[in-house]
Amino acid sequence: MSKMRDELDQTRRSLDTLVLTRRAEGTAQLQVEAYRSENARLLSLLAKTPEFNNFAEFAIDSGAGVRYMNATNPSDKAPSPNQNR
Repeated sequence: MSKMRDELDQTRRSLDTLVLTRRAEGTAQLQVEAYRSENARLLSLLAKTPEFNNFAEFAIDSGAGVRYMNATNPSDKAPSPNQNR
């Protein structure tokens, strides 16, 4: 009987872990969608400015995103946005 209780407890813990993992994945997916929506909104705002109109239109048209390329030496790697300056 004790062994069955232990197995039941283990199964409950596994189920709890699975439910929490799925909730976390769902939350992450919602956050990604929120970021996409916010990026689209910001690009739309940029498109209305004379300084960034061409860039914003290019970024919107590209669909998959825009990457930075070093204009003086395109073979150089772009700096990481997380890199301390």
